[in-house]
Amino acid sequence: HGFKVVGVDRSSAFIKKAKKKAKQKDLNAEFVVSDMREYCQPDRFNVVINMFGSFGYFKSTDDDRKVVKNMYTSLRAGGRFLIETMGKEILAKDFQEKDWHEDGDTLVLAERKPIQNWGRMQTRWIVINGNQRVEHTVSVRSYSAAELSSLLSECGFSKVKVYGNLEGVEYNHMAKRLVMIGYK
Repeated sequence: HGFKVVGVDRSSAFIKKAKKKAKQKDLNAEFVVSDMREYCQPDRFNVVINMFGSFGYFKSTDDDRKVVKNMYTSLRAGGRFLIETMGKEILAKDFQEKDWHEDGDTLVLAERKPIQNWGRMQTRWIVINGNQRVEHTVSVRSYSAAELSSLLSECGFSKVKVYGNLEGVEYNHMAKRLVMIGYK
């Protein structure tokens, strides 16, 4: 029977790309251009997923709280919210000020620095392809496991489980990602 999937992003370019990929793979999915601070579909979903560090971009913790409350409200009773990000503990342990990688003919450079007492990670990206160079800076709020777990509980989740990856290993000094599941 499969799943009914809804993808949400505030970037119409990303939604367009997702629609194209879904069509190529013959997947049936709905795509919505919306800001996650505003997107709320009461009691519509069994599962809500936020992955690849797509949380913490807003300036205010109130905005982060609003996002989590929207996710909670959008879940049916018994639903689950999965969030996957880079925990503050991992950022501190594995911190790399600078790194780079190649993606085909494109060179991607990253320069990071913790700001606001490790409350946010600021990253300056430089993307070079031939003679073209694009540069932009982003700042993402970093959460420890305790901070993110508290946020989920404050927003109504009755139980929160914490893992060190998507396979469900313990979140400890060896973890590479912070994964949480909030239960409604």
